[in-house]
Amino acid sequence: MRRREMGLFRRLVPAVLVVALVAAACGNGDDGDAGADDGEPDVEETEEGGGSAATVDADSLEIVTAPTGSIFFPLGSAIAQQLEAGLDIPVTAAPSAGSGENVVLLSGGDAEIGIIASNALVPAYEGMTPYDEPYEELRPLAHLFPNALVVFALESSGFETIADLEGARVGVGLEARTWDHFIGPLFASQGMVYGENITPVYAGFEDMANQVRDGQLDAAIGTGGSDSPSPAITALASEVGVTYLEWDQDGVQSVADEIGFVNVFADYPGDVLEGYGGDTYFTADIGGPYLAATTAMSDDTAYEVTRIFHEQLETMANDVAVVRWILDAGLENLVQPLGDLPFHPGAVRYWQEVGAMD
Repeated sequence: MRRREMGLFRRLVPAVLVVALVAAACGNGDDGDAGADDGEPDVEETEEGGGSAATVDADSLEIVTAPTGSIFFPLGSAIAQQLEAGLDIPVTAAPSAGSGENVVLLSGGDAEIGIIASNALVPAYEGMTPYDEPYEELRPLAHLFPNALVVFALESSGFETIADLEGARVGVGLEARTWDHFIGPLFASQGMVYGENITPVYAGFEDMANQVRDGQLDAAIGTGGSDSPSPAITALASEVGVTYLEWDQDGVQSVADEIGFVNVFADYPGDVLEGYGGDTYFTADIGGPYLAATTAMSDDTAYEVTRIFHEQLETMANDVAVVRWILDAGLENLVQPLGDLPFHPGAVRYWQEVGAMD
C-alpha cells in the first residue's frame, strides 16, 4: 500500500465529519485493462448496506471532494459509506481544494476516485488552460448534476445585480489558476472586470461565506446542484439573511457560446435558495461534476464502484438532497458525454448492462 506522504491528510476534518475515515489511501497500480475478464465480477452476498460485497483488486479507496462547505463533500461522504459497505474495504471521503487539486491527486496516484467538475476535467484531459500538459489518464465514471453558479451578498448590502458590485471585494473561487478562466469572463460579461472595478478574492466556499458575514467580502460565489446550493450559503442565509444577485442574461449567453463547458442555467429552482423570492434563478451551469477515476483503476474495480454508486442512489438520497435530483434525472443524466473524453471501460461495461449506453 502506498501511503500519502504529506498534504491531504493534514486537511482532513475531524472524524465525525468524514464517513469511514481511514489513515491511508492507495492506488492499485494496475492499468485500465488489468484484472478484466470475459465473465462477471466475483460477488458475495452481505448483510450490510451498499448491496453486495464485491471482490476488487484494491485494499482501500479514497474519494477526494472539495472544501467542507461545498456540496461535493457530503456527497463524497455518502458515496464512500456505500462503497465501503459494498466492497468491504476501507473507503475515505476527504476534503480537498476542489476539482483542480483532485485532477492532480488522481493523476499522481494519491487518490483513486474524485468528484471533478467538467470545467476542470475537460481542460485537464486536453491540456488546456489552466493546465500545462494533458492528463490523458482521466476517466469519468458517472455524471452527477449541473453546477449552478450562485452569487450572494448580505441582505443588508443593497446589492441587486452583479453590475451593482462596482468597487466591491468579491470572493470568486478557490484559486486563480483553476477558476479565473471561466468565472472571470462571466463577471466581465456583466461589466465587472477583475482588478479594474472589482477586487477578486480567493478562498474556500465556507471561508467566503464567513467573510461575507463578517464584512470582509461584499459578495461571493457559491455553487450547487439542481436542487441544493452550497451548504455554506444555506447556513449563512438562515443565520443573517442573504440576497442573490441577478445576472444579465445576454452576458451569460455570450460566455456560454465561447466556453464549451459553460451553459446557461435558466431555471435554477428558486425555492431551494433560502430567502429567495422568485420561482427560478437565472445563472450559468459552470460545468457539472463527474465521479472520476483514472486508467490506473482496473476495469473490475471501476465496474463495481459504478454499480454500487448507481444501485445505492435511493439510499444516499435520504441523506444528501442533491442525490434525489440525480436519481430523478435518470440514466441519461448519469452517462452525459463529455466531448472526446471517454468513460472508464469498467463503467462503460456497467452502463451497457443497464441499458444506459449502446
